[in-house]
Amino acid sequence: MGELRVPRWPIRRELNARGVLVMLLKTHCLKEIAMRLATALLVGLLLLTAPTASRAQYDLIAVFSDTTHTDCAVTYTCFDEDCGFILFWVFHYSTSGAQGSRFKAPYQYCLAEHGWSGDYRPFPGTTGNTQIGVTIPYGSCLSGWIHVLTVWYWSCCHIGTGSCCEYPILPHPEAATGDVEALNCTGSWVSADNASAFVNANSSCPCAVPTGITDHVTTWGAVKALFGE
Repeated sequence: MGELRVPRWPIRRELNARGVLVMLLKTHCLKEIAMRLATALLVGLLLLTAPTASRAQYDLIAVFSDTTHTDCAVTYTCFDEDCGFILFWVFHYSTSGAQGSRFKAPYQYCLAEHGWSGDYRPFPGTTGNTQIGVTIPYGSCLSGWIHVLTVWYWSCCHIGTGSCCEYPILPHPEAATGDVEALNCTGSWVSADNASAFVNANSSCPCAVPTGITDHVTTWGAVKALFGE
């Protein structure tokens, strides 16, 4: 018979007292196996606790002054003898995906004589409006940043508001959770975070997107990166 071979795994052979051939893996192989078993166990635990539609989904409805959802300090766009529109861009950010949202964003008294002119609705089937409560169906399951509304206010630039006039996102009157809500991809309404915009913002305004946007994003690539794969 030919020599016993075990491909790819270095071995050494010893005979014990009963003459049985014992194959022992070299020390470095044992360490490699132990490391891979530990990695597989940890990845399994991460997958078991990964975000799902009913657990650890993160949603945010926020108002911005721009189309790139980077600035919540709102300024004037003036024309026609110093009068013009103030635009509030409303975005929904979802990690696990959503197929709708509902909230309201009514006129605030600190806006002085700025008048609500209407809402631009990118999604057909939107019902209500920002002043009394709006429900927005997306038509499919979307994730990441979703532009859901643009709110228009008419203003003349000589009309002042005080510093840091907050324009918030508030719960819809019919919200079952009592919070601003997102419709997840399994058809359930879930609570969402909200973030305001500010007119005449200055350094004292808490004008920042919640940290949950980065805290709740976990990808398979990030898990693999932990082990240098």
